[in-house]
Amino acid sequence: MNIAEFPISTLLSMVASLLESVIDANDRLVSSRSGDSVTVFHSRAVPNIKVKAYLSRILKYTPFNNEVLLCILVYFDRIAQIRPGTFIVNSYNIHRLLIASVVVASKFTSDVFYPNSRYAKVGGLPLLELNKLEMEFLFLCDFELHVRLEAMQEYGDNLLAHSRSQQQLEVPVDPVNRKRSRTSSSEEHTIITIKNSHSSYHHVHLPLTPPYTTTSPRAIKRRR
Repeated sequence: MNIAEFPISTLLSMVASLLESVIDANDRLVSSRSGDSVTVFHSRAVPNIKVKAYLSRILKYTPFNNEVLLCILVYFDRIAQIRPGTFIVNSYNIHRLLIASVVVASKFTSDVFYPNSRYAKVGGLPLLELNKLEMEFLFLCDFELHVRLEAMQEYGDNLLAHSRSQQQLEVPVDPVNRKRSRTSSSEEHTIITIKNSHSSYHHVHLPLTPPYTTTSPRAIKRRR
């Protein structure tokens, strides 16, 4: 995947499709556990807007780049690894997680971003609540926001292979990766197949890459 030139509308559809499949699996299994914790990201009821429509709305009124979408997946994976068994993405928390992660990723990856008041209006939240969600998301990530280019490229390539294997989207073929995709598509599909990350809880997390094992990311100081 050429991250810089890949159509953002297609990438958004790919990310939304993956998240919705994870959410569907978790929602079906949530009744098996009654002790799932409720966090500041949970809504009282499931919002009536789908993940793709919500992301599209955010993109329309507060445009962001492809790096933001891939960083969201990286951050979700990192949080799941930092807090195994407690970070469960489902229909009740995905929307607040998305708007908070878009805010955090946009500020970290770009010099041009919007004030929180605009993000709050687009996301359908009071400004004070969004400010709180942003801070809570930073703590969930342990303020480790840097994503190495190699890791981002790996997520992009795996997501592309997953989308093709699901035959849900007409995804542009990167000529550089065409030969590799033909020879190793089954292996890449295995990496991305949705699976239970924690057998004791039977909840599905984001199975995009192996655990993030790069050198320590650049520490991010808490903003005053």
